[in-house]
Amino acid sequence: MPSLSVARLAPLTGVVAVALTVVMFIVVGEPPDVRDKSSSEIVEFWDNNKHIAGAVMLTLAGAFFVWFGGSLRTALWQAEGPPGRVSTICFAGFVLFGLSFALFGGVEIAAAETAGDVPPEVTHTLATLDMYLFMPAVLGQFLAMAAAAVVILRHGGLPRWLGYVSIVIAIVLMTPVGFFGFVAVGVWVLIVSVLLFLREDATAPER
Repeated sequence: MPSLSVARLAPLTGVVAVALTVVMFIVVGEPPDVRDKSSSEIVEFWDNNKHIAGAVMLTLAGAFFVWFGGSLRTALWQAEGPPGRVSTICFAGFVLFGLSFALFGGVEIAAAETAGDVPPEVTHTLATLDMYLFMPAVLGQFLAMAAAAVVILRHGGLPRWLGYVSIVIAIVLMTPVGFFGFVAVGVWVLIVSVLLFLREDATAPER
């Protein structure tokens, strides 16, 4: 039976990243719409330690997305060949995506730690940032999906149908229904994580 190692398990970091993101949303719950709620209602929502836990989980998820991006880059680079320009762009997209999670985490910790201790308008402003500061994440996901599509469709490395799916996701991300693209990226990462892990498992030497 092939032995497990950190390198062989690395593709599964995508599964961990998605799982942490889902758990974070479950723990924290849906934030109130800053356009419809008063500042006092916003403060009441954020004045809870669960948001600190959620911010930590979100930041960790970002780290695992970057790690997964490294595994994906290796697989795509092997298909694309040197210098691996497009594969590197895909990895850069996951780096930006992961950093955007850390950015959200920082804003959420600031809101949770100061809620009730600063003027309500301050918390309302932080909540507004948390709700609308999503373009770095969108850009990162778009770059990752678009670059992955180019490599897969031109050079292989993953099933061709994933390349077409990546194109659709990249387009959806840049539309008013981009949230569905965000969800689709999570499903895409889960599928690719498992495929890369099974590939590693199949090529690993017996022990």
